[in-house]
Amino acid sequence: MSDRMEEFKSECIAEGNAKRIDGVSKSREAERFENQSDYHLKAAEELIGSEADLIAIVEGYYSMLHKANQALALAGFKADTHKCTLLGLRGVFQESELAKSLQESFDERINVDYYMNPEKPDLKEFKNPETFVQETVIPFCEKVDEIIESEGL
Repeated sequence: MSDRMEEFKSECIAEGNAKRIDGVSKSREAERFENQSDYHLKAAEELIGSEADLIAIVEGYYSMLHKANQALALAGFKADTHKCTLLGLRGVFQESELAKSLQESFDERINVDYYMNPEKPDLKEFKNPETFVQETVIPFCEKVDEIIESEGL
């Protein structure tokens, strides 16, 4: 077992922030996460170009989080925290780059959620929402779908 998998088990499973699932629970959770991912992606795409387009970053992050949780559910795990989803990507799938992308997206979501000032005339300190969705969110979700397919989940 890899060190990353040990880390996931000790920091998430043993601590109760993730659990093993199987059978109907596995299928039901995976379908729920897939639907949530698709819904948040649709919201992100619809927000691009709107007066509140920075919220596309928030929605995009949630699309990524739910897509990662879909893969974890299909692999038999349900993570209850962002940290355990990250550790699951690294431990279960050996996907450190995907975990890094998800963490960077989380940081940008926090930036938009808590530090945005809509009255500020120049919001260039934030990522471009359209670029974020096209170059971060969609490729992340596609890569997770590839992992699901290649792992036969």
